[in-house]
Amino acid sequence: MNTTSSSTASGWFGAVAVATDWAGAHLGVTPGRQRTLALSFATLSVVLLAAFVVVNAASFDSGVASTQN
Repeated sequence: MNTTSSSTASGWFGAVAVATDWAGAHLGVTPGRQRTLALSFATLSVVLLAAFVVVNAASFDSGVASTQN
């Protein structure tokens, strides 16, 4: 697994983990703040996923054979 997809997975996990009642009680976070944190983690995951897609698409060759050794 590469760094970007593992970061994306971590972001999704963070979004889900922060949204639980246990996390709110354990961290002493209000429900409004929990929602904000969960949305922030989810947004970060989407941004990392988009960056991965852009970099991955840009790294493909045009299909022309290379003559470099």
